[in-house]
Amino acid sequence: MKTFLLISILNLLNPQTPTTAAQALSSVEAYASTISNGRQAEFPGFQEYLKTHLVYPELARKHGVEGVVRARVFIDESGKVGSVRILKKLGFGCDEAVISLLQNMPRWQPALSEGKMTQQSLDLNIRFKLN
Repeated sequence: MKTFLLISILNLLNPQTPTTAAQALSSVEAYASTISNGRQAEFPGFQEYLKTHLVYPELARKHGVEGVVRARVFIDESGKVGSVRILKKLGFGCDEAVISLLQNMPRWQPALSEGKMTQQSLDLNIRFKLN
């Protein structure tokens, strides 16, 4: 069973920076594995991190590619991002951009279960959309 978290990213369109995905990213949805008696892993400032670090691949931009990359990210007990797996590909460099973004993230606040830090997997849908 998955718990649904929706992280809405609004007002990210900025025509002054054509290489960042901030102008192209419309929303991110996260689905987290269930944690009993605790809290989900979280990354404060996730929206800002996406706005400043996700790059819209030039190949995707050139070919007008839009859509969603779905990735599963594993957050360990210390909050470090472990493996990243692409569940739904978009291609044209978008999959690689998402992998790079997630693997290079700073530490998250790890999930807590019954008072102890625990690992958790999150499924993230990252939408690429051109202006």
